[in-house]
Amino acid sequence: MQEKLKYIAIFFTIGLSLSACQKSTESGVIESTIAKITAFGFTPVDSLPGLGAAYFIVEELNDTGLIRMRKNDSVRYGTPLTRIIPKITYLAKPASVVVYLKDSMISLTGHDTLDFSIQPIKIWVIAQNKNYRKWYNLDVHVHTVNPDYFNWETLCEQITTQTVGRQQLVVVADNAYYFINDGFRPRLLMMDLTTPDAKWEEQTIAGLPNDVNVRQIYADDTRGFFYANGSYMYTSADGMNWNQSDLGIDVIASYMFFNDSIWLAGYKDGQYALYSWQGQLTDHSDLLSGTSLPQSLPVEDFATVRFQSTSLHHHAMIAGGYNQEGKMVNGRWSLEYNEIYKQYRLVDLSVSQPNTPAFAEAALVNYNNRLMMIGGVWEDQTLIDSAYVSTDEGMNWVALTDTANHNLPSEFGARKRVCAVADDEYLYLVGGEDLHTIYSDTYRGRLNSIGWDPIGD
Repeated sequence: MQEKLKYIAIFFTIGLSLSACQKSTESGVIESTIAKITAFGFTPVDSLPGLGAAYFIVEELNDTGLIRMRKNDSVRYGTPLTRIIPKITYLAKPASVVVYLKDSMISLTGHDTLDFSIQPIKIWVIAQNKNYRKWYNLDVHVHTVNPDYFNWETLCEQITTQTVGRQQLVVVADNAYYFINDGFRPRLLMMDLTTPDAKWEEQTIAGLPNDVNVRQIYADDTRGFFYANGSYMYTSADGMNWNQSDLGIDVIASYMFFNDSIWLAGYKDGQYALYSWQGQLTDHSDLLSGTSLPQSLPVEDFATVRFQSTSLHHHAMIAGGYNQEGKMVNGRWSLEYNEIYKQYRLVDLSVSQPNTPAFAEAALVNYNNRLMMIGGVWEDQTLIDSAYVSTDEGMNWVALTDTANHNLPSEFGARKRVCAVADDEYLYLVGGEDLHTIYSDTYRGRLNSIGWDPIGD
């Protein structure tokens, strides 16, 4: 008997709860007394990327509610909000919904186009029985900063007062290594990138030849530092103390550290070829046709970069510079390693674009999943005054012409032989030279969109 009373009490409680949310009309139709929004958003539009991802939180504040963005400024910079269709979810179907704008009001039909650029905006939800209603204040923001522009800061106006000739910047394990040759010998300055207000400090170098071309010093986080010249390979664990070993070839050019090896162009037994070195030399003659170097393959003042392709293969590029005959080239050599087949492939992308201008003394860097070319000179020796970007692994390039919006530091100016390196967050630019001055300044830039999470809290 007590169990039956217990179930009767439960059903009676449920019935009271349901009746509190519903009212019957004279005709017996039950109408809801709920006037509540549970979700709000914008209907996606193909021409407005990211609009549908704008995320809002609905907060209940007693008799009123607040609809706010989950993260301030979560609508992409420059997105027009003048003709947007809202997407609203209700706890129960309302009798009507009215949007109050600054100078007008609109009764929603479900397909209304509204101007959300005008603030403040209020939404009035009226329950089915028309006796219950609730106000919601709507808060909409648009990013005020262009995600595709850089924010730059000057880390150092002058690294050294010493005479600076050619320069090279490499980053290993959060330390920046700045190599220069003052015309007499190589010099090295180091800075800890993780220490706030860190300063460049000069270190002593031992074991490198005095005439070292520091532009061809390369480094890897785990393998150390490398420099090839003449018939020798120079290696170092710390960038300061170097050891020399015989290569057995005459080095024509030292290109880059790629796939755990240093890549070189060399001459041996009457034949030119590409080589890789990882403690021992590997001949890659199969990558070139014939016994001479191609006319479009540079051996001096070229730019190189390594990156991972969209197919997740190891990739590298050698671009611009001067060939063996001293002629400026427009070659853009793409080197790819296929880990499945353990094979390399080398292709000159400029073959399909022969009208691409020749250039030299530029810097290539991989930053934010795109390749950037910074600085350099054209064939008529005029300085390249804009950075270029490629999003298709170096096939096509687009100039970043709007320098007024901080695509490059405003103080930077057109330069050649710039040093550029990047990590997951920052792009670093050091030095370079124009027609009159050799610089040793340091800039750090961050793309505005780095770290943005348009649908994160």
